[in-house]
Amino acid sequence: MAFVSPRLRHKLIELYHEYVDPGDRMRRNALMSTFIIADYSGKFPDQFNDPFIKKKVDHNGHVDPAYVERITHLAECLFYMSDEPTFGVAIRRLLERDVRPVFFELSATGFFKRRGFRVTLNEETGIKGKDFDFIVQAPAGTLINVEVSEFLSQTFSKKALNNKLLSKRKQVPPDDPAILFLHVPSSWYDLNDISFYLMKTTFEFFRRSKRYNAVIFQVEICGNAGEGFFWLIHLEPIMNPSPRHPIDTGFMFESNVDLLPRELKLVQESKETRQLFFEEMVLKGGSKDDRPEFVKWIRDQLS
Repeated sequence: MAFVSPRLRHKLIELYHEYVDPGDRMRRNALMSTFIIADYSGKFPDQFNDPFIKKKVDHNGHVDPAYVERITHLAECLFYMSDEPTFGVAIRRLLERDVRPVFFELSATGFFKRRGFRVTLNEETGIKGKDFDFIVQAPAGTLINVEVSEFLSQTFSKKALNNKLLSKRKQVPPDDPAILFLHVPSSWYDLNDISFYLMKTTFEFFRRSKRYNAVIFQVEICGNAGEGFFWLIHLEPIMNPSPRHPIDTGFMFESNVDLLPRELKLVQESKETRQLFFEEMVLKGGSKDDRPEFVKWIRDQLS
């Protein structure tokens, strides 16, 4: 069970009742998340001095909603990891490294924690085949090695993707199932056929390597839609048809956990279709609380 100190709980209740309208979901989550990050790490988000989680305020005094969503997601993933013996490794990485890569690594751990997996973060070894990010244990006991990496180039390149996949081929040991998370820029999804290119290049990689059971492409999507704002982490899993160590991969396709309704189809549609979907979502009430356990905990603390 995730842990937050009683001292923090009392402070949050005090601030919440003083400053936050109970119906203001964004300010509620921002307040809770800011203090959760501070309680775990000893630093408030602004004290990291990192552009990835830097608070931006417009001329009307409105906080950038992307900032709120990022720190909420970061707090959520720390919340889920806080009951793991290697939680200290996560905090050390957050304090010692750039926030961006640690954010997406923790996002990957959250993917598994929400599905009932245990997560063990690896210490760095510098040894190929042992220097991957973490190990997860499925509820049924299966162990899976997980590596997380990212692309910074805003322009999609099949050659660069192929080189990245090949560079990760021996990152994990050969004697257990493995999954590779690759975070890619949202600009890649401006290409109408991006899902086809990702799948084609990944299947070419799978023909050369049986070590990974799946590659999961991860993208942060955010922007304005009509009068509102949307933010989500989209996950696109591509399965190896003949991995060295087969496992049940049904957990990757559970609905209503990471993916919004219809989202699995969005990446196969045009940019204009995706925009219409997000505008429709905002008109129906904005981005919903898709963090059920975390949001329930927040509400319980404030009740």
